[in-house]
Parts: sequence; structure tokens; C-alpha cells
Amino acid sequence: SSGLDLKHPDGVATLLDLMLNAHPAIFASGEVLKLNRQLKIKDARRGTHAPCSCGAPSLWECPFWSAVDRRTTETSGKSLVDLDMLDYGTFGQSAPNAVVFKAMAEVSGKSFVVDSSKLPGRLSYLTTLKETSTSIRCILCVSRRGRSTPWCGSRRLPQAYLPL
Repeated sequence: SSGLDLKHPDGVATLLDLMLNAHPAIFASGEVLKLNRQLKIKDARRGTHAPCSCGAPSLWECPFWSAVDRRTTETSGKSLVDLDMLDYGTFGQSAPNAVVFKAMAEVSGKSFVVDSSKLPGRLSYLTTLKETSTSIRCILCVSRRGRSTPWCGSRRLPQAYLPL
């Protein structure tokens, strides 16, 4: 069936992503963590890359992502496919994640970029990139049964993760 499954955590996250993206100051990028993989995926049978959600035949042919790729190449000397989004050991403006977030903000013209990646380690790393021009704010989207899960999780989270 088509549509969002709001009983599944990814369905709730997708809905939140779509709602945030509707705001004029916000660009919701999806899961930036998976960007490298999406750029490299090639359908062996068809010899084509995975399509972009905007309708372009691939991320490489999408006007937005091709402009972001040009921007990252200009600023860092590396294409999007060469920037490792799993590099959690590099800090400052040369960090691959910082380069990509800055390029997305510049190309989109939006003040805020949303990354819907779901790994706690990634969230922790992104909060350390405060010295970049991109301000990091975190939203913890918990989609589980029971009312105690969000409360228990919030008691264990550092101040950086708590709601604004």
C-alpha cells in the first residue's frame, strides 16, 4: 500500500520531516547520513542511479543536489560522494558534515537545515559542530508505545538534547 504508516517510527519521522519542510525557513534534507549511499546506488539492470524524491531521474540530475555538489566541490575540493558523513572525528568548518550542511543552507537559501538521521551517535557528533556557521538544534522524535518512553529518555539525555 502507499502512504505513511504512522504506527511505524519511520512513518512518524517522515511526517515530521514533511511538516518541517513546509515552513519557508526550513529545508528538510532527509537522512543526510545516507546521502553517500544514495549517490552511489546504481541499478545494475538499468544502469541508472536511484531517483530523487523531487522526481529527477537521480540525485546527480536533481537541480538542488547537483548545486550542493558543486558548492561542496568549490569549498572543500570534494564531491558529495567523497565526503564521509560517518566521519565523526573531524571538527570545525572542514568537517564533511559541516561542509554539506553549509552547502545545503546556501543552495536552499533557508535558515535551517533538518537532518532526519536516526543514530544517537550522529546526533551527539552534530551538536559538537557549534563552531560552524550552522546552528544545531535537536528534536528527539520518539515513536513507541507507552507514555513512559519519552519521559525515561529525557531523564538520560544531556541538556543539549532537551526541547528548546
